Amino acid sequence: MHRLSRLLLLIALVSSAALACGGPGDLSAGASSPRDNPTRLPPDSVFRRLVLVRLQAYGRGDSAAYARLLAGDVVHINDYGMRRSRLPLLAHVAANNGGAVRYDVRALHSQLVGTAAVVDCEVREYPPVGSRGSGN
Repeated sequence: MHRLSRLLLLIALVSSAALACGGPGDLSAGASSPRDNPTRLPPDSVFRRLVLVRLQAYGRGDSAAYARLLAGDVVHINDYGMRRSRLPLLAHVAANNGGAVRYDVRALHSQLVGTAAVVDCEVREYPPVGSRGSGN
């Protein structure tokens, strides 16, 4: 059984977002830094990687890795409408039991809006049988 949800992210096109994934070179071979050309979107593979890094950090309960992907004034709204600012969100991530959840990112679309990218995608979550309930 899997859970399907839509994910909408606003990603600032600065080098810090790329560095959160290990550096621009790790994100996509041959792509220039968004800072070098802010009017050009990185390839969708860069955003897919950022989405997966975020989901994997959540799955491990790794609030430090998750925090590197967040702006200081972030407001997260989960599938059920619950809102969390940065600190409560990081506490929630840290309290996550983790587990062998597998994620599949599909139907990813990105659009340049000023110096940010709006990224929309489908995420399929495949939790292990008998695992924790959904409450992200």
